[in-house]
Amino acid sequence: MIKDVEVEVASITADDWRYDVHQYLQNPSQSASRKLRYQALKYTLLDDELYYRTIDGVLLKCLSADQAKVAIGEVHEGICGTHQSAHMVKWLLRRGGYFWPTMLEDCFRYYKGCQDCKKFGAIQRAPASAMNPIIKPWPFRGWGIDMIGSILVSDEFVQFADSMGIKLLNSSPYYAQANGQAEASNKSLIKLIKRKISDYPRQWHTRLAEALWSYRMACHGSIQVPPYKLVYGHEAVLPWEVRIGSRRTELQNNLTADEYYNLMADEREDLVQSRLRALAKVTKDKERVARHYNKKVVSKDFSEGELVWKLILPIGTRDSKFGKWSPNWEGPFQIHKVVSKGAYMLQGLDEEVYGRALNGKYLKKYYPSVWVNA
Repeated sequence: MIKDVEVEVASITADDWRYDVHQYLQNPSQSASRKLRYQALKYTLLDDELYYRTIDGVLLKCLSADQAKVAIGEVHEGICGTHQSAHMVKWLLRRGGYFWPTMLEDCFRYYKGCQDCKKFGAIQRAPASAMNPIIKPWPFRGWGIDMIGSILVSDEFVQFADSMGIKLLNSSPYYAQANGQAEASNKSLIKLIKRKISDYPRQWHTRLAEALWSYRMACHGSIQVPPYKLVYGHEAVLPWEVRIGSRRTELQNNLTADEYYNLMADEREDLVQSRLRALAKVTKDKERVARHYNKKVVSKDFSEGELVWKLILPIGTRDSKFGKWSPNWEGPFQIHKVVSKGAYMLQGLDEEVYGRALNGKYLKKYYPSVWVNA
């Protein structure tokens, strides 16, 4: 919002950037530095007003710091202002016939500090940090489960997890990319269940075991081998193979217990090499995905104590007061703690700390308004 600032138009004080040039042009015969004499060639006095002469010979009125602030405010957010970018504001001011040496810097400072521009600013869709692929080097190297709920961050649950040897990893909310490989697996399972529930969608839980079995028997592109084979060393004998008959089942029926055990032991010895090949394929595939993902990263780094805007989550939330005119951002908030992997803990200006970390994608730097100390 533009403030009412009293501006002295006629007087030019010693701390005004126009003072030296104005004094020299009033009395060119006085001694002056070579730099000032060369600088004064670009200016002229008309009715005791200082003007800047462009390369085309157009005269632009020189404004003081207070006059420039008022002019930027009127162009940016005045009656006819449209909250345009800094470059556009500078172009409009030059087109209107005004000049001062730090026009572009001041326009950027004003634009960054405009509260309305930032509060209703666009939502960044690009990721704010590089991808961190999760690769388990061995089957059953680690077990994980997705859990959502406020009780999971309580002191009682944390103590229970420590007593059971369970390691808790908190994922920043509203950022599915940080939730690990479980999201991709769940997506595949949902697709399988959709194709099996047919006309009875409410009975999806009865098809869950069948979907899990199908998922484990399928050959996945990242490892080029079924997960079942990586665990047991050979592919499972499926019901249709028993019903139709196959060479493998026929030979198996003729084996003795000792022969069957020796063959299984041989397969387990070869299993190490199969797992290493699968690991190499997974690593290569995830590195390729990370390279493609990181091309879209718009890096954001914040430090403790820094003021930021926070995106109102979930995205699209409407305020009961503003309705469809609801802002996208709220703040300012202060960075309380920098968490790993581009996540941050926030606190309000009243020093109340928020309990969950938030990904840096949903934060942006806060710039104070130029009118704060006006």
